[in-house]
Amino acid sequence: MIDDEHVSDRLAFYRDLSPTERREVEAHLAICAQCRAMLAACRRQDAMLKGIADIRPRRDLRPRLTTPTRRAIAYLGDALVLGGLAALLWMFALQVRLASQGVIPGTIENAPAAIVPEPGLTLPPTAVHLPSPWLPALPWVGAALLAVGGLFIFSPRNPAPALLGGALSIALLISFVPPFSALPNPAGVYWRLAGGYRYDPRLPFKNSFLIADQADRTLRPHLDQLVGEVGLSPLDPAQPLARYEILRVGLHPQHNRVALVTTRFIYADGSSRVYPVPLFGPANDISGFWLSAWREDGLQRLRSDHLAFPDQPFAASHSPVRLGPARLLAVNPAANRLDEVNPGHWLWDSVRVQRLVWSPDGRAFLAAMEMDPGQRQLWVVPLDNSPPIPVDSPADIREYDWSSDGRAVVYTVADPYAHQLDPAQPYAIRVAFIRDGQAVGDTLATALPTDKLPGLTRQGVWFIFEDGLWRIPYEGGAPQPMITGLLPQRPNQSAYARPAPDGERLAYACQPSLLCLINADATQPDQQIEVRTAEMAWSPDGKRLAVIDRDPNHRYPVRLVILSRKGETLLTRDIAPHGAVDPPQWTPDGGMIFVQTYPQDGRRIITVNTASGEVLDLSQEHWDAYFALAPDGKSLLLNNGRGGFWLADIIRAP
Repeated sequence: MIDDEHVSDRLAFYRDLSPTERREVEAHLAICAQCRAMLAACRRQDAMLKGIADIRPRRDLRPRLTTPTRRAIAYLGDALVLGGLAALLWMFALQVRLASQGVIPGTIENAPAAIVPEPGLTLPPTAVHLPSPWLPALPWVGAALLAVGGLFIFSPRNPAPALLGGALSIALLISFVPPFSALPNPAGVYWRLAGGYRYDPRLPFKNSFLIADQADRTLRPHLDQLVGEVGLSPLDPAQPLARYEILRVGLHPQHNRVALVTTRFIYADGSSRVYPVPLFGPANDISGFWLSAWREDGLQRLRSDHLAFPDQPFAASHSPVRLGPARLLAVNPAANRLDEVNPGHWLWDSVRVQRLVWSPDGRAFLAAMEMDPGQRQLWVVPLDNSPPIPVDSPADIREYDWSSDGRAVVYTVADPYAHQLDPAQPYAIRVAFIRDGQAVGDTLATALPTDKLPGLTRQGVWFIFEDGLWRIPYEGGAPQPMITGLLPQRPNQSAYARPAPDGERLAYACQPSLLCLINADATQPDQQIEVRTAEMAWSPDGKRLAVIDRDPNHRYPVRLVILSRKGETLLTRDIAPHGAVDPPQWTPDGGMIFVQTYPQDGRRIITVNTASGEVLDLSQEHWDAYFALAPDGKSLLLNNGRGGFWLADIIRAP
């Protein structure tokens, strides 16, 4: 019995008492007011506790519910993060090694074999080498591993990061890692639209959706054939090619079905230059994707045989005239890269897309770059290392030259407005003065039937329109009629005038097979010479006229005919079996004539001694060059459409 004692120690767990214990407690409560009060307090406390909401433990205190797959993904994430950190540490170590070598200014990104100032510029043997081709790629590799690994680490807690990491890894694989990257992928679509895709063939990353094959392997056999050879770009005229390194492969920014294999050509003295060698005509091309099986390459012209033509022997060391070693002309780096606007300049079919013209003072020259069919940009390239100056905007430029004083550039273009008025007379003559680093063109005459360059003397611009000879000042104004009724019987729609330097004697093709000579103050020609005039040029003293006699049907070889001022034939020589020919170029003393010929789609440098009539071919193997005779007659400016300009001295026997 517990009547004489309190039961407070049992009231806290009153509900859990056994029936016997509960009867004893209830008997006590009947006689003890104090215990009854304590029981009532306990019941109020229980009621208050039931009113408090449940508080759940924090997430990280709950037991983890995971699976072996999630744990494996988390471990993979740990490994990827460690790999990303290792890649970044490797990058920093390589940067330290690179810094210890010293860095030259003007570097460009992604140059695995060497730090390259500019394509086409000669690098000395001491140029800095990157410690590893992986250096440019390591930041991207490290970032990708860290991103995917970080998402995988959180996979045991939530499947969403694992799914996102899996999607990111799949996107990276199909975009950069063959053979997965051969699948259609958004990165390939982006580069197809934006252009500029490139990759390092020595690294295991490539978007095969764009370039399906190993483009560098297509070019290597042709590069191997050039080892030990000399020549102009991309070779060196003095140092044989010792070896090469392929730095990058990519697509041309504008012509995105042309692959560029950026190659470092290393010469025997250790110097090197970098050139983007193009590949054309992929046999496999599905709407611009999966490009492969390239049918043409930019080294085709360098693999052609360099053979002499009959009566045009190559100049030898004992010849009365020959060329000295070619040396790279020191012009602004932007000028060396003008050819890069169109990789088609490397092609075999790209025969006659360039003509170099020296300024009369020898301080600059003209060069035209074909951007697209029917679109050329004319450039003034100064020799003081200042940037090249564009002449007007790109247009269908045909022929061009300097004014006699060198202040202006005169050129002919196809005028679309004139073509709309009369398709038979679609050409215009324009002039651009060089002022303050700019050359803005203005039209002198339009609606002309020929694109031949007009005659240029100190008096102005001479051209034939309808049946008369006209002259207009370089500054523009109204054309002045000089001779009327010039072509009264059978107008020649392709007739053009070539006045002598003094402007008092005029030569023009009065008929397709007749050349006429006339005095500027006469009304009728006094001489008619049977010759099919393709090009002509007066000697500096105006006493002789060099005429290119070319039959368009190739019934006889291309001939150089030298006439006296009166029209007497002084000399006739064959200078090419057939093909196009540029205007003759006289030396200042009139002793020699240089002519650019294009036989068999080649490029030859022909010189003719005006006294003896000896014909020599000054071109050399692997030169394949356009040329322009310097105003002093002592050197030739050279370019072959593959970047850079060269200068070769003319060596004449005493």
